[in-house]
Amino acid sequence: MCVQGGCSMPAKTPERAALLPELLENLGIPDIPKVAVKGLSTDSRELKKGYVFVALNGNTVNGRDFVEQARKARVSAILMDADDGLWGGDVADIPILLIPGLRCLLGRIAARFYSEPCYGDEVIGVTGTNGKTSVVWLLAQALGAVGRKAALVGTLGAGAYDHLYATGYTTPGPVELQALLRCLHDNEFNAVCMEVSSHGLSQCRVNGVAFTGAVFTNLSRDHLDYHGNMENYAAVKGRLFAFEGLSFAVINRDDAYAQRMRDQLAPEVRVIEFGAEEGDVHVLEQNSSERGLDLLLQTPLGECHINTRLIGHFNVYNLLAVVATLVALDVAPAEIEKLAPELQPVPGRMEVFGQAPSSPLVIVDYAHTPDALKQVLMAAREHTEGELWCVFGCGGDRDRGKRPLMGKMAELFADEVVIADDNPRHEDPDLIVEDIVAGMKQKPVIIRDRAEAIEWAITQAQSGDVVVIAGKGHETVQLVGDEALPFSDREVVEKILGRAA
Repeated sequence: MCVQGGCSMPAKTPERAALLPELLENLGIPDIPKVAVKGLSTDSRELKKGYVFVALNGNTVNGRDFVEQARKARVSAILMDADDGLWGGDVADIPILLIPGLRCLLGRIAARFYSEPCYGDEVIGVTGTNGKTSVVWLLAQALGAVGRKAALVGTLGAGAYDHLYATGYTTPGPVELQALLRCLHDNEFNAVCMEVSSHGLSQCRVNGVAFTGAVFTNLSRDHLDYHGNMENYAAVKGRLFAFEGLSFAVINRDDAYAQRMRDQLAPEVRVIEFGAEEGDVHVLEQNSSERGLDLLLQTPLGECHINTRLIGHFNVYNLLAVVATLVALDVAPAEIEKLAPELQPVPGRMEVFGQAPSSPLVIVDYAHTPDALKQVLMAAREHTEGELWCVFGCGGDRDRGKRPLMGKMAELFADEVVIADDNPRHEDPDLIVEDIVAGMKQKPVIIRDRAEAIEWAITQAQSGDVVVIAGKGHETVQLVGDEALPFSDREVVEKILGRAA
């Protein structure tokens, strides 16, 4: 359901109504029954009378196994992907349509059902390995400061940046996403800043979204358990830049895959490039301290001096992406300068705890790729007078190949390394640790219990030291087997530092 002033829609979708031929028009589907559609769902548990059940074959569940539940719910129709094979069953009085390529058509079908919720609004998709969450968080705030009612959709949740609810995915499924966009539109949000994950692109979750702008942050190793190799990973990321209707694209020219993104663009798309030393938006002067970043930038609209509470060199790139996007939207440098000091740092992204002289400085960050861990440790080193500590682990059921690289980065850029559990999921945590240690020359301290590892590192560290807790950032649960156990790095750190004070 939609709630005025925000969007609170954890499981339910806004009530709508349509005819099935209207939803499937011009998709090459013959003999469409003229039945009323009161809702769409890929989840048999959400079905009601008059809904259409989209029975897709997933990684772990086959929607076709739930046709009987759909019959009992008295759905209007059942859609199946013909690519999943023929259907040999029978459901009396309920039309079943086998549609080739249904997965990638579903976003367009859902957009029609929810009356094209994006059209007329500014919808900016942000993709890349690192920086997506920070860019959408900062951009939504910035757009709000210049008079837009801006929402974000991503890892932290959906809604206004200070009124978010969890969605469960960086990029929700196509039906859920279109329902969410309708909810936001009905609550008078006129700008949406959306993280677009590689899984979301590969699985066609954002098909049907009318993106007006696309932003590329960077590309480094991640999700190769899913994509296979970097070329496939880059190709999937590039799909965002091939969307019809884009008016502008913002691209990190310093990244090795920048040209791959440019190559996807239609000729009429306006391109704004950013970089450290060159590009439409680039750095002229830079000063950093534990209080934040002070930057003088060159932009196509003139010089822009911004002062923020963000720390770390990688946040320079995040800010460049945000400023370049604002420039693409014709926001004047004077307005950007005015709003920059008010930007709130992202929870669990280079978040600083413990400023007491007798305690170490503690930084909590979501870094969970080799490059992200390297960047966070390099940024933390700038504020380290003594030793730099790193507590981290790697997630289970994910790319094993990056684990030794994570261990290598930690050993190279930190003085003391503590390996702890991250989200082991269904893997043996000891084997995950072995994978990490395989990339290290010296055996690190291993404390599997994450809370104990964090406490040990903080209590061992001295004043002037910096302790980086990496991997989970804003997360509030730890995934162990089939359980989601309450756990927050941020809360653990606050508790330990509170006792020390």
